[in-house]
Amino acid sequence: MWGLNISGVARHFIWRAGNDLLPTRYYLCRKKIIDCDTCPICLNGAKTVSQVLWSCPVVSNVWGARRSPLRQWSSYGENFLTLWEDLCRVLKKDQLEVIVVIMRSIWHRRNLFIFEETFSAPQKVLITTMDNLEEFYQVQMGQEKKQHGRVVEETAQSWQRPEKDCCKANFDATIDCKNQTMGIGVIVRDGNGEILTALHEQRHGLYKVDAPVYGSLEGHGDEHRIGFQKSFV
Repeated sequence: MWGLNISGVARHFIWRAGNDLLPTRYYLCRKKIIDCDTCPICLNGAKTVSQVLWSCPVVSNVWGARRSPLRQWSSYGENFLTLWEDLCRVLKKDQLEVIVVIMRSIWHRRNLFIFEETFSAPQKVLITTMDNLEEFYQVQMGQEKKQHGRVVEETAQSWQRPEKDCCKANFDATIDCKNQTMGIGVIVRDGNGEILTALHEQRHGLYKVDAPVYGSLEGHGDEHRIGFQKSFV
């Protein structure tokens, strides 16, 4: 699975599935985290990783859909590693890549149903999966062309020492568009690189364009709050 040309997230997902580490209700109940292991979607009892990703009736309609690469494959709920070995023996590498990304989309659809009560149709799952995989391939091709043409110059970014008798504040901001929140972090070092203080804060109700500007203002203000006489932005 490590040789597949898929994203790191998808590769880690299939590794967790193969090692029975996905937090299915069966797994959580076995670890005594929850009391009931009934599948929240089909309500047909406990579900192993193989059943959640492969043989559950709700999942079978994805694998049996028109655009599925495995329409004629048996949906028998065997052990996931046994299933994976069978797939590797029969399918080509590019087909396995599609299968892994579909499985991750099925897992994502399950989580959306549990936490947000939304449920995508089988065809939508497949279409979204294929679009995401194609976009991943295109990004990779673009990166390879840039590297081949020596367009990309990799430069190592390192912390630059401030002027004498000065300290330096570095700041950054991230945003959550869906929940309209942002996080701001500031770290202040002296001329030797020693950390004097570090600050972080979460704010609500800010838009995306405000993140870098607000991060700058927040970093500038923190310098005064910790006792510096002058600051430069």
